[in-house]
Amino acid sequence: YNIYRVTNDFNFNPICGAGRFVYDISPRLDLNSFDLAVDAIKKAKSIFVGGNTTNNEAKFLASLKNKFGVKLVNNILKQYKDFISIYYASGARSATINDISNHKVIVSIGSSLKNENPLLRYKINNMLKLKKDSRFIYIHPLSDKLISKLSKNVTTINLAANSDDVALLAILNILDSNNSLLNVLEDSKININHKIVQDGEEKTLDVEYYDLYIKAKLDYETFLKLESNLVQKPLIIIGSDLYAHPNAAYLANILSVLQRDDKISVIFIPPTSNANGICNVIDFDDEIDGYRVGFRAKGDYVFDSVDYDFALPYFSQLEDSITNIDYRILPLYPVNDKIDYLYQLSRYLGFDFEIDEIVLNNKYGNDGSDLRGIKTAPIISNYADDIKFVKLDYVDFN
Repeated sequence: YNIYRVTNDFNFNPICGAGRFVYDISPRLDLNSFDLAVDAIKKAKSIFVGGNTTNNEAKFLASLKNKFGVKLVNNILKQYKDFISIYYASGARSATINDISNHKVIVSIGSSLKNENPLLRYKINNMLKLKKDSRFIYIHPLSDKLISKLSKNVTTINLAANSDDVALLAILNILDSNNSLLNVLEDSKININHKIVQDGEEKTLDVEYYDLYIKAKLDYETFLKLESNLVQKPLIIIGSDLYAHPNAAYLANILSVLQRDDKISVIFIPPTSNANGICNVIDFDDEIDGYRVGFRAKGDYVFDSVDYDFALPYFSQLEDSITNIDYRILPLYPVNDKIDYLYQLSRYLGFDFEIDEIVLNNKYGNDGSDLRGIKTAPIISNYADDIKFVKLDYVDFN
């Protein structure tokens, strides 16, 4: 069969052009390539795990790690898992996409929303149109005209690059000014002149501020604008810039404290399409030298659906699952008969790999409620509890 386009119910869930039309990939499993694939796996020092690896594939790779001692590597997903592990470890919880409609103040930090998660942008745009008193604060080093045009209630704050730590410290400053996590600002205190108009006259006030904020291009007027927007409990959307930040652990701690005190809600944007599913199965290792296999990623020997040494089925050929941003396990069904490539690979490697048979719904209710799949929870990993704040040199791109 050939797939020419995919339809969707746009009232419940939008779909982008790539998701609608890009289904022209259908690699064929080559039985003659199994011996080479087995040799590559046994020879490998590490396997680089692609971010769109499915849930069953992640379980298969975890089995390879246990059997052969091979390292499983993905630096981006490792940073993400370390970040959310610190956040969830003390009991903090995350919101879902549907919670956007329950808030009137949304803040985005460290994410280029139009590229990183178009679905979130769609939901925010919908909220701004339905709730005339709602507001969206977009904090990012680069301006985005598409985001600015969503509504007159969009506030764009362009700080210096790598200054996501200052953005979160400022929010903590506004919502919980006595929090001990603000102690890192003590040696940054300065006095500045701030002009106001009172009773028709211009006056100059001497106010306490922070040199660290100024270095990050967060001037006092912008701070006051941010403060005036955070009049109600905000939902903060966290993007991938924060997971790789030098102060990532400290920022995760700030978010956790604020959420546990019910001062904010939080949504984490996964850095890849199945990051949540993969991170719930695999504990990643540090990168090492030597022969490496790429599994839906680049390597000396590549398992993939495009530009491969060993052909993996494309997503339209799989009976499998992925885990979405809300930690809901969603089904993947094949157009034709399913290919038991993981079972065959495991047999060639000398062990049995059993796939759990889970029946997953794939529909919405008449009221728009999401009945797809099953809900799961994040599984966290161990992390270093010596969390320190490092002061950085910031770069202004604007």
